[in-house]
Amino acid sequence: MNGQRFNLILALDSSSRRLSFAIGGKLLGEIPHVETDKDFRHAETVVLKIDQLLKSSGLGLDKVDCLACGMGPGSFTGLRVGLAAVKAMMMARNLPCYSISTLDLIAENVRDIKGEEISSVRVLVDARQSRYYTALYKYDGHVFVKEGSDEILQIEGLISRIKGRTTLLGDGIPSFRASELAKELKFGIFFPESTWYPRASEIIRLVMENSPILKQVNIRNIEPAYLRSTEPEQRLMEMEKKRHA
Repeated sequence: MNGQRFNLILALDSSSRRLSFAIGGKLLGEIPHVETDKDFRHAETVVLKIDQLLKSSGLGLDKVDCLACGMGPGSFTGLRVGLAAVKAMMMARNLPCYSISTLDLIAENVRDIKGEEISSVRVLVDARQSRYYTALYKYDGHVFVKEGSDEILQIEGLISRIKGRTTLLGDGIPSFRASELAKELKFGIFFPESTWYPRASEIIRLVMENSPILKQVNIRNIEPAYLRSTEPEQRLMEMEKKRHA
């Protein structure tokens, strides 16, 4: 991958309640970025917002030569709608597309934190029903490096993974801290809400930096990251997906 060759990269993440879009590349000095808390249950709404973002920069969809997106884990409805829009653009224009775990993307929000201050960060995204999408990142002397893979854990399983003072990042913080089971834990820093959500502008930066944490996908293998869990948890998630279908 040579991210510097792209004239205009369009990125989005629809895994959380904050739908995030950004455009950037050689045609733009800065990275225009838009977030919305509005309801976006239809792919047409996503495409409309993308069109508005492009027009605000005096550009059209015909100038886009690369796509990038967050793949989850996260909201079933949001991921389905966002990726439907991405697939439509890939098919219409035969565009290359790069993907990233949403948990990795959230971790990028604190990439400039020095390891002397914080040795590890656990991203925590609320998956409802006392479950959390989570991943751990440890400082290697230069940057925070992911340990293991993305997981979905019940709160009991999550607590068993937490050792020592823990620094948490993500929208799962409020419900986790409020749990009786978590009250005996020793916490480190809680990052502010401004850092909890994935930012599409960060995906563009990663593309332009040729980051190895990105994965190139095509129309045949682009799929949202619906994490597997125990059988009872899978049944709950299937019920939630059917309810929003």
